[in-house]
Amino acid sequence: MKLQGIATGAAALTAAAMGLAACVVEDGPPPAAPERPVVCAQIYAPVCARRDAEVRTFSNECMARGNGFTVVSQGECGGSPITPRPPATQPPPQTALPDRVCPQIYAPVCAVRDGRASTYDNECVAGGRGARVIRQGAC
Repeated sequence: MKLQGIATGAAALTAAAMGLAACVVEDGPPPAAPERPVVCAQIYAPVCARRDAEVRTFSNECMARGNGFTVVSQGECGGSPITPRPPATQPPPQTALPDRVCPQIYAPVCAVRDGRASTYDNECVAGGRGARVIRQGAC
């Protein structure tokens, strides 16, 4: 019986040694922490951006930065840059744009369409439905 106990102990010791032999210890800095995902608003405001020798157009500044690029100009690469216009004294009338893509941001506005005031989720939604914003906030 004593011999069986010694054999079992030796087998356990051999298995432990084999397990330790399979471990690899690496010297050096710890692995980099995983990057957080970048969440950008789905707003189309194109920018031209660069990373090293690569130049690319992104749909907006957030998308460019999130992909490790630096914005070099507003507008698409190779096209004429988008220059902001001075504010108009009277906003142009907004027409219905059924294919308009608006950000899903709740910033209510009171807008008029066909002589009737209604509350819309934001200015983009109001404009997309052909309404003219008369004030910020609900009607």
